[in-house]
Parts: sequence; structure tokens; C-alpha cells
Amino acid sequence: MLLLALSLLPLLFSATSLADVGKALDCRVPSPTDHRIEACLQPVDDVVAVVSGSSYVAKVECKNCPYAQRTERGGHTILKSDQILVKLDYLYTVKPAEYHGAARVTGARYWEIAIDVIGGHSAYMDDPYWEFNDKSQKMVWMLVAGKETKKESHGSKGDNKAAGDLFGPLGDEEKTYEYHIVDMRVQARAYNFPPEKSLTLWDRIGRFFGNDVWEVQGRRFVYRAKDWDYYGKNGTLRKMFGDFVHWDFWYMFWIISGATIAGLIALFSIYKLFLWMLQMKELATWNGMDHVWDNLRQERINEEDALLDGGYRDDPGEGGSPGPSRYTDEPQTMKPLPSKPLPEKPLPDRRYLSYNSSNNVLSDLGVNGNQDLLTRVMVNAAIRSPGIMWRTETKSYVKMVKVAVAGGTGNVATNLLKATIASGNHEITIFTRSDPPQTSPSPTVSYLKVDYQDRASLTTSLTGYDVCLSFLVVHTDTNCVAQRNLIHACISAGVRRFAPSEWGIKNNSGCPPYANKDEIAEHLAQLKVEDKLGGLEYCLFQPSIFMDYFAHPYPLSPELITWPFFIDFEKRRAMVLDDGNQPLVITAISDDSQILLRALEDPRPWPSIGGIRGCRTTINELLALGKKIRGGSWTVDHVRGEDIKKGLLKTTWVPTMSHPVIPVESREEFSVQFVIMFFQGILNGSWDVSEEWNERLSDYKFVQAEEYLRKAWDGRA
Repeated sequence: MLLLALSLLPLLFSATSLADVGKALDCRVPSPTDHRIEACLQPVDDVVAVVSGSSYVAKVECKNCPYAQRTERGGHTILKSDQILVKLDYLYTVKPAEYHGAARVTGARYWEIAIDVIGGHSAYMDDPYWEFNDKSQKMVWMLVAGKETKKESHGSKGDNKAAGDLFGPLGDEEKTYEYHIVDMRVQARAYNFPPEKSLTLWDRIGRFFGNDVWEVQGRRFVYRAKDWDYYGKNGTLRKMFGDFVHWDFWYMFWIISGATIAGLIALFSIYKLFLWMLQMKELATWNGMDHVWDNLRQERINEEDALLDGGYRDDPGEGGSPGPSRYTDEPQTMKPLPSKPLPEKPLPDRRYLSYNSSNNVLSDLGVNGNQDLLTRVMVNAAIRSPGIMWRTETKSYVKMVKVAVAGGTGNVATNLLKATIASGNHEITIFTRSDPPQTSPSPTVSYLKVDYQDRASLTTSLTGYDVCLSFLVVHTDTNCVAQRNLIHACISAGVRRFAPSEWGIKNNSGCPPYANKDEIAEHLAQLKVEDKLGGLEYCLFQPSIFMDYFAHPYPLSPELITWPFFIDFEKRRAMVLDDGNQPLVITAISDDSQILLRALEDPRPWPSIGGIRGCRTTINELLALGKKIRGGSWTVDHVRGEDIKKGLLKTTWVPTMSHPVIPVESREEFSVQFVIMFFQGILNGSWDVSEEWNERLSDYKFVQAEEYLRKAWDGRA
């Protein structure tokens, strides 16, 4: 039917003289008798989508426009003075027009047809005359009327009925329809696009499930598929104005999903109601437990009285006090207890016990001859009868660990020891070079002045300790003398565990300030190979970057000294290294503190490398998270890895390290070197630490970046 409509074009130009066409298009000189004047003056809305019943183009004045038409490559081209003016690409229609200022044909059905000048037969870019959103572009508009003329079977005239759909499927083959052009004009293309607007969450979900989306994303439209039934599945019009989705059965998704969820909820409710009814029935059948407890108490009294009287007697008539019935191996019939504990007097939790038949004891229950008779009888019943369960509460105790902390007065050490100090389970001694403070943060914390240059005195100070944690500032430890002395003093003093001053990056990072860390790690590994560690085990704790730095100046651990980092959430600016997809790990210092406590209490041998992964991410992901949480406009500088390798930082800003140990006059230069060092570590993959402690303590849940940073920045300007 589309070809039928296109075939009307030769009829248009052959049946209508150029003068008539010009008259039809000339709206400047209205004539009271011209039936087309209403169409010329009728207002037309701007086009934002192809919607049934809408007008698509604005009318313009055009006087004596001589057009010719010819077929080229199966398409249609309108010529002006034998020169190509436009190429016709698509033919489309709206609902049948009931009245459009033209003389009505009795019983006819009307169609508005627009031949859109989209730009060429194959692709709009092939048309040199076409420009996007150019109002000077023309469209051919016409009004077509059609009616039934005769029926083949009867050979008679039609019943004055409207013709079949001009663009729909073929109708009754016995019917003949006649179509003719009532009105035609050239009009300008005037597509005014609405402002850009992102799709909402529900729009994206709907689009994912194949629904209509009535939004604009950039300059691409998403239309209802049903409005494109006759306009082709390929071609420039579709390519120009967007993607296509389907509306069909979207409502069924909600109906089916809602019914499924409601059904599951109903089944769960019925199941819980059934269990509750069973419990109530069981309790009602038993009719209370008070007399059971009374009987147990009375039996205990009777048994103790019998022992005091000199023993049990099966026959009360033989003298002595009546006692319990003689023991027999015959199965006893007992009324079962309810399977659910009573609210007021719950039964003990059931537990199967392992019985050692060689000595008739249950060591895990701590049963001995000094316990009361009822306890012994119940334990014996648990042994002899599998149907009766008995459990006693056992309390687990954490072994106290004596911990020596070298460099423990520093800010990082103070925050990492928080959980251990708060537990109160361990004795902590903080080594200090200066005179110790007069007060202590906890009764379990003490201070001791030491000399790290004197290995013998360090050995004396470390005697009796289980663990030694080092937080010494490595780049100020010339030739690693302090840590080497600390290691050998631990070996001599019989210390069981040692953690060198790591607490950050992986080894062999290529960062000069961390060279001493690599040297100590190699020294420990060499001692292990040479079997010179004695009973000392060691672990390199490596939690990578503290997540708290990205919350500066509002870290959730307020005692931690922070400063702006390469992604500055406060001032909405960032540095992106190369493509920004290098992996790195960030971990909240509160999580690191909890892992350290659990490591101290873990009886298993420590791993030599102890990576801690709170959240593994990338620079791009952190930047996207910053924009998501903070919003606003961000300044982003791109840093080249080649420049970093040369020791150069080419950015418009530098995060200033405001640590109190850095002199104010040196902070700018130090900050530049710190950023270069940090990016060097990223290039080497040194901030992408391993996850040994995650695997060891798999039940621990680390706080994630979005959770932490949202909490830190919530309500901040």
C-alpha cells in the first residue's frame, strides 16, 4: 500500500497544472472563495514526536513553486528548474482527516500525507541540501480522499462508502477504491527539539523491559513502536530520531510480578499461621507445664531424702522412706514435652553430647561428684537415653595477649589500636623514646621509655610479651637500625609475633620513602629462610589507603589526621591518572582496627603477607561516586603516567598535606612529591593489596566506599 501511495505522485503532477499548484501553495493573497484558506491559516504545533493525530510541520508561504518529479534509484526526487532540490525519503500519514479546508467528498475517507525531506534515498548525510533542524527545508503535504466505487461481484456502483486504509493491508479484492488528491502544498520542516533531559530510573527500567519511553536523551528520541507501523523498520527517519522499543504487554509484567509476589507472601503467611496453630494446639493439649516443674522439684526432694535415710527401697513396707522406682532397662513410656519452649519457663536448648564410655564422664559439661543430684541424674539420663537432651552453658574466654607497641604514640597507631584497647582483654605497653605521659587512655594501657639503638635493653623490655607491633616512621629510621634491633630483640626475648611498620602499601612499590619497608621485609624473609627467627612469626599488615582521607575534613574517625587527596570531595576536584581504570584498595581505619584485634586473638599462625581489602575500586569509580554523592560541577585534571615516571606533576591544583609534622614552609613541595609518589604506586599496582585477612576472617563485613562516604558527607554543603 505504501507503493500505491507513492504512485500518486505522478498523478499529482500530471493531473494538476503548475498554475494550480502555485495557486494551492500561495497563502499570501487570501481569497474569500478559496476553500484552502483555512488550511493556510490553521496553526500547527511544533513536532517533538510522531504521535497519531498531531500535525508535523509548520506552513510557510510559497508562490508559484514549479516542481517536477522523477524516480531515481527507487526513490523520489523533486526538481526545480531541472536541478535537484530535495530527495524524498519517507511517506507517512496520520489519522484520516475529517475536514481540512477542502471540499468534502460524500462518503469519502481522508488522509493527511506528508513526504518528509529527510535527506536522500540511502542516508540523510548523502543529501548536500539537508541540514539538521533547518527550517528552510521543505516537505510536500497533501490531502487524499478515497471512496469505494464499485463491487466486482455485482458490477454495480459502490454504496457510497469510505475507501479502505490507504496504508493498511489490502482490503476485499472484490471492491474497487478510488483515491484522489484534494489539496497539496509545500511546507517547511520545523522541528523544535525540547531541552535535554536524562531518563529517570523508572524510564530506564521500562526501557530495559521493552516499554515506551517518552523522554529525550540528548537529541535522540524514543518513540512508541505502534506509531511506526507503516513507516518502515529501516531508513534515515528511524536513524535520525532514535531507538525503538515495544509497548506490548508492559502492563502484564506488573500484573504477573505483583501476583507472584502477593502469592508468595500469602503462602508464607499461611505457613506461619499453620505453625502457630500447631504450637497453640500442642500447648493446649499439654495444658500447661507448671505441674511438670513441681514434680521435678518434688522428685529431687524425695531422692535427697532417700539418700539421707540410707538408701532406696523398692518396697515401702520394708522400712525406710519411699524412693523412686527401681531402675529397669525396659523402655519407659513418657508423655512427650512440647517441641516449642514455653514463653515463661523455656526449656534449655537441646544439644547432642558425646559420651566417653571408658570413664563415664562428660568433660565438656564439667560434671563431677560435687554437683547436686539433679544435675547428675539429668546428665546420666542424657547418656542413657538418646531421646533426652541436656545442655549446660559454657563461656568462651579470650586469652589475654601482652602487646608491646613501638611508635605507639603516633596518630595512625592510636587509631589502629582503638578496638584492641576498647576490648579490655589485652595488656598493651606503648614504647616511647621520650618520657611517658602521666595519664593512660585505659587501665590496660601503660607506657615504657626505651632506647631503640640499644638492642640489649630492648630485649629486656620485650621479655614476657607475646606480640610486638611496630609503627615506627620508616623513612626517618636511618639504615633501618631501630626496626632491625626490634626484630632481633623480639627473637632473643622469646616474643611470639611481630608486625613491622607497614600499615599501607604493598612492598616493592618503587616509592623512595617506602624503601626501608622493602628492606625490612626482605630482612625478615631472609631470616625465615635461614631459620633464624626462632619461634617468632611475622606479618606485614597492608590495608592500603585509609578510606577516611576521602571524607576530609569530616572523617568518621575524627581523631585521625587527614588531608585532601587526589579526589577532593570537599572542593569537588580530582586528578585522573591516564585512563583512570587502575585498581586500588581503600579501607576504613575502623575496619583495620577491628582486623588487628581479631588477628591478635587468632590462635592460628599469622600469614607473612597480610593484605586487608575493604573496598577494591578505581580512580574513575571513586570520581563517579564523588559526583554522585556531592553533585555540582567538578574540576578534573588528567595526569600522564609518563610525566609521573619523570617526577613531574602537571595539574592546576595540588592537595595540601596539612600534617602537623610537616613544616608549613615545606608543605607545598612535600605535597607535590607525595602525589607523585602516590601515583607511582598506582602505576606499579602497589595500592592494589591482597586479601589474606579477608580470607582468614571471612565473617567480618567491611564498610564499603559509598556507605562510608555518604555517611560522612550527608548534610554537608
